Amino acid sequence: MRFRRKGLTPAKSIAVYFLALLLVLVHESNRLADWLADAGRSGPGPVHNLALNLAAELKAAANRWGITALNEAEGRLLNHFKPEADIGSFTRPSGDESQLREPVPAAAVTEMPGRTAVSPAEPQNPPAQTPAPTETAPPLPLEIPSEIPLNPSPAKPVFKNILLTGDSMMLEGIGPPLQKLLAGLEGVTVSREGRYATGLCRLDVFDWFAYFKGLLEQKKPDLVIITLGANDTQDIVEDKKRHQVTTDSWRKLYGQRVTRLLELARETNSQIFWIGLPVMGREPYNTRTLAINQVTEAACREASNCRFYDTWTILADSSGKYTTFLNQGQKHLRVRAKDLIHLTETGGQIMAESFLKASLDWALLGQSAPEADQAVQEDSSVQEMRLLTQARAIAESLPQSPAESRFEPQAVNPVTAALSPVSAPVTAISDPAGQSAGPPETPLSDNPAAAADTLVEVTLKSKALGKDTRYLVYTPQDKGLYPAVFLLPGTEENYQAWAEHFGTDLWTLAEKYRLNLIMIDGDGFGWYLDSPVNKNSQHMTYFFDELMPDVLNKFPLQNDKLALMGISMGGHGALTLALARPGRFKAVSAMSAVTDIAGHGGEGALNDYLRLEEVLGSYKQFSDRWRKASAYWQTRQNPGGLAQTPVYLTVGLSDRLVLAENRQYNRLLTELKLPHEYREDSGGHDWSLWGRELPDHLEFLARHLK
Repeated sequence: MRFRRKGLTPAKSIAVYFLALLLVLVHESNRLADWLADAGRSGPGPVHNLALNLAAELKAAANRWGITALNEAEGRLLNHFKPEADIGSFTRPSGDESQLREPVPAAAVTEMPGRTAVSPAEPQNPPAQTPAPTETAPPLPLEIPSEIPLNPSPAKPVFKNILLTGDSMMLEGIGPPLQKLLAGLEGVTVSREGRYATGLCRLDVFDWFAYFKGLLEQKKPDLVIITLGANDTQDIVEDKKRHQVTTDSWRKLYGQRVTRLLELARETNSQIFWIGLPVMGREPYNTRTLAINQVTEAACREASNCRFYDTWTILADSSGKYTTFLNQGQKHLRVRAKDLIHLTETGGQIMAESFLKASLDWALLGQSAPEADQAVQEDSSVQEMRLLTQARAIAESLPQSPAESRFEPQAVNPVTAALSPVSAPVTAISDPAGQSAGPPETPLSDNPAAAADTLVEVTLKSKALGKDTRYLVYTPQDKGLYPAVFLLPGTEENYQAWAEHFGTDLWTLAEKYRLNLIMIDGDGFGWYLDSPVNKNSQHMTYFFDELMPDVLNKFPLQNDKLALMGISMGGHGALTLALARPGRFKAVSAMSAVTDIAGHGGEGALNDYLRLEEVLGSYKQFSDRWRKASAYWQTRQNPGGLAQTPVYLTVGLSDRLVLAENRQYNRLLTELKLPHEYREDSGGHDWSLWGRELPDHLEFLARHLK
């Protein structure tokens, strides 16, 4: 009867409901695809493959139908009406005192040595009056009222014009909620600007000094809140000398660069609050992040205009270790992104509220650090102080980066945490001249799959490259005679990349499939080619005439069962090396490979980033040379080069760099009837996708090697 009174029969009502559901699913197709992919990866084999295929098809359809572009346009439009929009300034007008209070979720107060007390904060769009996520059964639960005034005293904020800046951590994580909360303060103007994928290590890619100086001149802030460093877990090259990450020389240079930013702010009478990075989920990225925090905090301590806010344990579990989820009552809140680095909206909200609560009274931000510390001591309860003491003990127990290290301690990856750690030191091997490369600076420890001497670092004098080179070799524990896979990294990476990003997952798979793994160096932008313009960039000659003989002479492996595997630039290298020696390699696999470098020359291409002209010369002058060096054109002209070598290609559906050329290469291999497998997955051009694809690639290679 109710349906009839509204003019709808039950059947029509159900049809309307299903139509509405269908429209929502179409609109949220990308999110649905991501959910399917996540659900599938944790399921059994058949479910895993079905879910990933459905996710890939759904994302492809969303792109094909224009749904993705429509959603992006919608997001850009809505950003103009949201207080947390990336661009713009927001000032709370004076008068309405009732608007000066914001509900702040409860959060445990923590403190790191040498800084003001801090606390956690940041759920995405938390409901009002909702306590913030706390760790499951914390040893010392801290009870804080669900409403905490941001400016409880009559004192007015010392800072009126606040600039939030930094990398993606500020643009996406802590930045939006922090901007929204600060905009609620009477008479305060807050703006947020920054640059993705930038930092202080690669000033040749992006000059943070010039950018920061411009922001200071334009915005004229009296307070800058900055978080930077998530992209700085890499070496620094200065005056043609490479300083390896976390070494003494690297720390000195990085500290100088932080100090330079602080000096630029001091020249404009701007104060700095530097928000440190939280604990991370992968090693050695986590340990390197800790080193960045240490160097930055030390620089702030020496500066008169900077205070450092430590976030290391704010989103950690009760023991101070990385966690993806925090429990709040019956709720399981995700606070970290899938890449084990970035924050979710919930994680960002917790961090932002933590930062504000750390000041207790906004007026304290204008006091000197000792005065603020004293205020914290006086205002803290006995229970708070006990928790602060415990947090300090946790912080002091965190592993310290060695002064000189090539590999930092390898903590157990959360994904493989169930495995028991076994020590696996990196062993040095003498070079061809008989000179020892010396003992490793630090061992690669806590490796669940490796025993002593399974991971070896080798130094090799190269005439083709005009310098000493290094490579890593992982050998299965039982020291049997097994096939070998050469692992080729992408741009800006070196021979350590595979161990750094995959670590325990890589060793576990090597043991499972009984494979020797040889991790080599592509010189950052060498492209595994013999350069006609740089005599010290003969990478193909280096690989075949120097590296391979050295590996085969020094390690017991089946030299007639070799394979190649590469990522991005390394994917192109794997294909061209196989094409250069038809039949020498039993299989080739490439993740997100650059398959047609000729497509990256000319105006509007990405050559400036890929630095291909340094290897091949001007595209405008030598376009034919570029085509001859390309894997796509080599395969097209000489199909027999891959006739005996099965190829496995995967690429992310959101990969704007190489998706189109991978599809083109797949069509070519299909037309030529060359043995290959091809798959598209949800994801972009990043290590998160490659980590998910790693097991499939090694399984493919192992299958064809054995």
